Amino acid sequence: MYHSLVDSLPINVIRKSLRGQLTFANRTYCELIGRPLNELVGLTDYDLFPAQLAEKYVRDDEHVAATGDVFHDIEKNVTDGKARYFEVYKVPVYGGDSRIAETQAIFWDVTERVETREALARERDLLQTLMDSLPDLVYVKDRESRFVMGNRAQLRVANVERPELFERTTAHDYFPEEIADGYVAEDREVMRTGEPMLDREEHWIDREGRPRWYLSSKVPLRDRDGSTLGIVGIDREITNRKLMEEELRRSNRELDQFVSVVTHDLQAPLRVVASYGKLLGDSLSTSENAEVADYLAEMRSGLARMQRLIDSLRSYARLTEKQQPKRPTDLNLVVQQALANLEVVIREHQASVTVVESLPTVWGDGVQLMQLFQNLVANAVKYCRDRQPVVTIDCLERGDEWQVSIADNGIGIAADRIPDIFRIFQRLHEDEREFEGTGIGLAVCKRIVDRHQGRIWVESVVGQGSIVHFMLPKNPVGEDVGVDQK
Repeated sequence: MYHSLVDSLPINVIRKSLRGQLTFANRTYCELIGRPLNELVGLTDYDLFPAQLAEKYVRDDEHVAATGDVFHDIEKNVTDGKARYFEVYKVPVYGGDSRIAETQAIFWDVTERVETREALARERDLLQTLMDSLPDLVYVKDRESRFVMGNRAQLRVANVERPELFERTTAHDYFPEEIADGYVAEDREVMRTGEPMLDREEHWIDREGRPRWYLSSKVPLRDRDGSTLGIVGIDREITNRKLMEEELRRSNRELDQFVSVVTHDLQAPLRVVASYGKLLGDSLSTSENAEVADYLAEMRSGLARMQRLIDSLRSYARLTEKQQPKRPTDLNLVVQQALANLEVVIREHQASVTVVESLPTVWGDGVQLMQLFQNLVANAVKYCRDRQPVVTIDCLERGDEWQVSIADNGIGIAADRIPDIFRIFQRLHEDEREFEGTGIGLAVCKRIVDRHQGRIWVESVVGQGSIVHFMLPKNPVGEDVGVDQK
């Protein structure tokens, strides 16, 4: 019965005498060695294996025979350059006198398991090395929002020295309850919906009391069957960017205040010069001195240009000083107001202005958006020379943004000048007798679009016309977004 049972096992079974000679081997072992049992009985490990491997097997057998302990190991066997792994158990076999008479070994091939485990270990080490090289915080959480692992940057922020101390902790171990509850709610929402959370801005105060900002992204972690195991999170620190943005806003506010004060203070001497110029002109007969009259005309023209420049500068500065809270704004009504303000200009140029599609409602400052359309349409009408202006306003949906386009049939812009058109004081036509202006209008447009978290650009062909495009986000973030305005 013993031999029948052992011969049917899919594992290798052998017995050896205390002298190391083979006394029994089952069918599986004989097939492994490639020799029948009658040829194997009486042989030793030195007869079957390389000397170094045979010495190990003999030492293991002697240990079992001397101590009676059970021996267990994963052994590596290299044959013909190919490595194979076997899980081995060796036990003592007792005789009728209760003394150890033989040793018995059972073993089976675990090469695939070992190689899989080693491959997984290599992948894990590679993944850990990759994660640790990233400056971003990378972590994995299970379904209970407990941390499974984190990269070096994550451990440093958590003030944890060793990875094992980080495992199975939660956000509540590192953050105040209200903030931690919010993070856990985000985890659960990502796992529930299966939808990633991307680039959500998070703000908190670190242990030293310093403000920190991060862009947080979380994606569901799934197994091969698609079951959700937890989440993978990546947090990118943007603290320096936020501080720089705040410093830039502060500098812009100070600059705007400076420009507002300077342009206000320039009004008084400008009025004095204009007043004395008028008095001088009234007291002088043009017939008496035509040359002086020409000088006075040039002076009045220069004063007018200076006044227009000061007014434009004040308008540019007031974009920050006089901005209104953002609220849902219907662009159709905004365009109607802009065109109403331009009614006289449009009539004088016999311009045709058409809105192709119904425009969307966006979150924005209605006054500034009206100024944006008014400036762009006015430019489109003005820069047409001797042809009848044809202006088209269109809007397309582009993913999470609206793309508004204002096309004209004007004189166009040379390609090498396009990069400069949104810079302040950049006039493309120096002759004010043909196209008067201060070079501030498009800079105002860019500032308005920037404040609405969009972008603006132009496409143009000289002699055929231009198209000004600007994008407005459907769901802006940050500044006064989502505030209930009364």
